Amino acid sequence: MRPCIPFKLGLVRLLKKRRFDPVPAFLVLAMIAVSALLAFMMIKDIWDVTTWL
Repeated sequence: MRPCIPFKLGLVRLLKKRRFDPVPAFLVLAMIAVSALLAFMMIKDIWDVTTWL
């Protein structure tokens, strides 16, 4: 239980900082966009393979 308390405090501090700093939120959005693009490309490749079969 004790190790979780500093972790939660650090998490709260990060969330508070994120409100004032727009850069981390932008990075998170960029990572989500990149992962979505990669997933879409993978699905498209799988779809192409299934249509060829």
